[in-house]
Amino acid sequence: MLHIQSQYREVVRGQRRSQFRFDARWLQSDECKGVVETAWQVQGCPDPNMRLWRKIQGCRLSLIHWNMDTFNRSKYELKILEEKYTRLEGGLLDREAHSEMKQAANRHRQNNILRLRDEAGVWREKQEDIQGILFRYFRDIFTSSGPSSSGLEEVLSLVPPRVTSEMNETLVIPFTAAEIKQAIFEVFSCLLQDAERRGRLTGVSVASQAPRVSHLLFADNTLVFCAAAVEQICEVKRILRLYVRVLGQEINLPKSSMAISGGIPRAVKEFLGTLLGVRVVQRHEKYLGLPAMGGRSRQMLFRNIRDRCWDRIEGWKAKLLSQAGKGVLVKAVLQSLPTYTMSCFQLPVNLVRSLESMMANVWWHNRGEKRVHWVAWRKLCRPAVEGGCGFRN
Repeated sequence: MLHIQSQYREVVRGQRRSQFRFDARWLQSDECKGVVETAWQVQGCPDPNMRLWRKIQGCRLSLIHWNMDTFNRSKYELKILEEKYTRLEGGLLDREAHSEMKQAANRHRQNNILRLRDEAGVWREKQEDIQGILFRYFRDIFTSSGPSSSGLEEVLSLVPPRVTSEMNETLVIPFTAAEIKQAIFEVFSCLLQDAERRGRLTGVSVASQAPRVSHLLFADNTLVFCAAAVEQICEVKRILRLYVRVLGQEINLPKSSMAISGGIPRAVKEFLGTLLGVRVVQRHEKYLGLPAMGGRSRQMLFRNIRDRCWDRIEGWKAKLLSQAGKGVLVKAVLQSLPTYTMSCFQLPVNLVRSLESMMANVWWHNRGEKRVHWVAWRKLCRPAVEGGCGFRN
């Protein structure tokens, strides 16, 4: 090794070599092995030590160049995305301004009356003549001809009513906050649906033949689904700005978050989050107290239920509870925690057995002292009139 280092100093004397660092990401690529094998095929040096050094040097340089081409493209790709966004945003603003000017010109042409024919059939082009014709026309059509009211009640009595008194009471009720919120959500939904019809948002689908979904509205929350592309993020941003400008309802961006699939580079994720103005998270852990995303392991998905039950048990562990108090703890606290989740999901059998085991331990054990379970849990779940404790199975 000392001999190799001495030769190295003689060959590259006067040059400063950058420090070589191994990157753990290389092991995840199948190309790394091929790069090393190709660089190790260097021949042509009679000295075995010098040949070994050249092979090591060749591997180092090959890995550095391969790393730059494969893994260090994030800054380059980020620069391209920024330039693309600048061009796209400028193009959108120019197109919107041109469209508004064109619509204004069309409205001006359509709303401008150049000439009108008067009562005598003569065309009039002067502004004061046109105003006089319009004034006389609307005055005549909105002037009553003096109809007789003697037979009006008889005629109206023969017409069956279409709006009942109950319907009328419903129609004159003042607007409620829930109706206003529903109307606002409907406006936001229509904007997203229009963008999806025009191909600016793609949405997601759970299967190849399933319909695509671009958004979900529930309670006070909104879930928007789109591709991790600059064009679609810009479209979502445009819709949010239009929503705020038209309805005057601000969007709480600090409480909003964005979850992007794992196949997107980290630099691109951060750029898209900055572009939309929200924080980027690994995944949405909960939505209304329920898991927002599921995986292969259902045990890990609902692990928080078991943890919450254990926290309640630990909180009461040091207190002296009678047998009746333990029954209240099991019925009112432990068995009520998973109720909301069970109304939406089917819990795994192993998790249910684990929860029943925890409840049985609370019922039979005393101040941390383990005792024998004299009666099976299913018998304790029977009604009191049948010899059980009334626990829910």
